[in-house]
Amino acid sequence: MNTNMLYGGFLILILVAGIGGFFAGQYFAPVETVPTLEGTIPIGVIYAEPVEGELYAQGEKYALDEVNAWLEDAGIPVQFERWVEQAETSATKCVERAEALIERGVQIIVGMEWSSHVKATKSVFDNQKVVCLSSGSQSADMAIADDYIFRLPAPVPLYSPSHLAVAQDMGIEAAIMIYTDEPFGASGAEGITEAYEDAGIVVPYSLGVAPDTTDFTPEVGAIEVAYLDAVDTYGVGKVILDIIAPDTILSDMFAVITTYPELHTAPTFVFDAYATALLDKAAETAATMNVTGFWLKPPDDDRTQAYYDYIVATYGDEPYAFSYTAYDSIWIAALSVLAAGEYDGEKIKAVLPEVTSHYYGLSGWTKLNDAGDRAFAIFGISQVIETSPGDYEWEDIGIYDASTDTLTWTPP
Repeated sequence: MNTNMLYGGFLILILVAGIGGFFAGQYFAPVETVPTLEGTIPIGVIYAEPVEGELYAQGEKYALDEVNAWLEDAGIPVQFERWVEQAETSATKCVERAEALIERGVQIIVGMEWSSHVKATKSVFDNQKVVCLSSGSQSADMAIADDYIFRLPAPVPLYSPSHLAVAQDMGIEAAIMIYTDEPFGASGAEGITEAYEDAGIVVPYSLGVAPDTTDFTPEVGAIEVAYLDAVDTYGVGKVILDIIAPDTILSDMFAVITTYPELHTAPTFVFDAYATALLDKAAETAATMNVTGFWLKPPDDDRTQAYYDYIVATYGDEPYAFSYTAYDSIWIAALSVLAAGEYDGEKIKAVLPEVTSHYYGLSGWTKLNDAGDRAFAIFGISQVIETSPGDYEWEDIGIYDASTDTLTWTPP
C-alpha cells in the first residue's frame, strides 16, 4: 500500500492520537481515556440525486479502499464503510435521510452536495451533534462559525474574483446572470454580480429559476430577449451569459438553448467545469458558445495523476470536478474519527479543523476558515472544445490563483 497519499508524518501523529491516546505533538489535546476504536465504523453518505451521486461515489470508493488498506497494513483493528442514502433532489427527504442515518448511530455524514440540502439539515446536525462534511455545498449563506457543518469545496466568495478576472481579460462589458433560485445559486449570483458591477461591468438582467424546473423554454426565451437587448448596446462578444446552476439543471437548460441560435454568439461562463451531463446533451452548442467553467484545481502530482488514470480506465470519463473533494471527505472523516479516539460527533467536530489544516489531498490543502469552509483555492479554467470532428471535451485553458489575484493562460 502506498501511504504517500498523505504526508507520512501527519498520518503517524493522527494514528497515535486516535488509537494510542497520546499527544500528537502540539496539535491534539490528550484524550481522557484509552479509546476502544475497533471493528467496522460507518461513514454516512447522502446524495442530492442519483446521477450526481454516482460521480461523487467514484472518489469516495477510491479513497475508502485506500483508507482500509492502510489500516490493515498498519495492523489497526478498524475498517470504515459507507452507508449511502439518496435525497432524490428533495430537501425534505434529505432531512429524513439524515435523521435515519443518525438514528442508526452515524456520527459523520459526507456527500451533502447541495447547499439547499445542507441548509435544510443544519438544525439536525447541530441539535444531534453529528458532523456534516459536505463535498459540494458552496453557498455563502452557509458560512456559519462554530456549527457542525464543514465544507471542502471552494465557497462562493472565492469564485467571484475568478469570473471577474476572466471577464475583464476578454473585454466583457455586460453580463446576463442566470441562477438557480436557492442558496447556492442566489448567493453565487449576488457575489458575482457585485464583483462585476464594482469593476464597471453592467448586469442588465438577472434571472432566478426554480431548482425543480423541467422545461426551460420560457426562461431561455426571456434570456434571449435580454441578451439581444444588451448586444444592441454593447456589441457581439461584449456580453456574456453567466450561469450558476448544478450540472443537471445546466444541461437541461442547454438542451433548450440549442434551439435558440441567436444565443449561440454569447460567450458563456458556468460555475463549475467538467459538467458531464452538459457534454451528453449539448456539447456542440457548448463548444460554439465557448462555454467556460471554473473548478477547484487539484495539484499536479503523482497521486492526482494516479486517481485520474484510474477513473478514466474504470469509468471511461474524466473525474467529475467534485469527485476530488468527495475523495478527500472520506480520508478526512476517517482521520478525524481516529484523531477523536471515539466515534462521537462532538469529539469529531473538535478535531476535524486541525486534521484539515494538516491534510493535503487530491483537492489540495484543505485548511478551513473560521466558518468551517475552505480557506484557499486555485481555480482551473476550462472550456468545451471540439477535439476531433463530432467529439467534444473539457480542456484546461488557464489558472486563477485567488490568493494572489493572478490569471495565467495555458500556452496553446
